[in-house]
Amino acid sequence: MPKKKAGGKKKAAAFETSLEACTPFGFYVNDIVQTPLGVRVTIVGVKLVRADDPGSARLWASYPGGYTSPLPPQSAEQFASKGYRRAHAANYILRDVKQVTERFAARAALHATMRGEGENAPPSPAKKEKKGGKKKKK
Repeated sequence: MPKKKAGGKKKAAAFETSLEACTPFGFYVNDIVQTPLGVRVTIVGVKLVRADDPGSARLWASYPGGYTSPLPPQSAEQFASKGYRRAHAANYILRDVKQVTERFAARAALHATMRGEGENAPPSPAKKEKKGGKKKKK
């Protein structure tokens, strides 16, 4: 019997993250952008809609909850006229503090596991009691 070929999804094209690719849109990778509806998204890069057409580039963003999709405007002027704007600097600081805190917590959990502490630690071996105990002196 012939073996079946493994069928799977095509690998998604990678995002272009260079300054040259992002400059026409006015936003860059890891920028936090406030949409007209008030949602804050993070820019992940530029991807071509059609591989053979360089003019089909779209700016992609990551929404809260992990959903990634292209943003509708196709130029910096369209972004400005439709109400997209860079978020306040405080949002960048809060994001960076959260990332550092998460990294620190993950590292602390890893160290606790390696020391045998924490909830993911293997159970410690039970101590055996000696039979008879110590003799009392009279």
